[in-house]
Amino acid sequence: MRSDLDREALGKALILLDHRIDCAMRFMSQAYVSGTMRRAQLDESFRLFSLGQDITLERETQRAALME
Repeated sequence: MRSDLDREALGKALILLDHRIDCAMRFMSQAYVSGTMRRAQLDESFRLFSLGQDITLERETQRAALME
């Protein structure tokens, strides 16, 4: 409430502060989305890899059962 700034300077300072907070929020959101997308891609890659491994194991199991 007490400041050496006049009303115009105080208003400009508040607008600048608001702009800085908006920029910080935008950067945090971008980092979150980027990290989330990276994790989703990694999870999907691992799922596809493990699916391929399971198919190979299943094929060998079926082949062994046929040989018996």
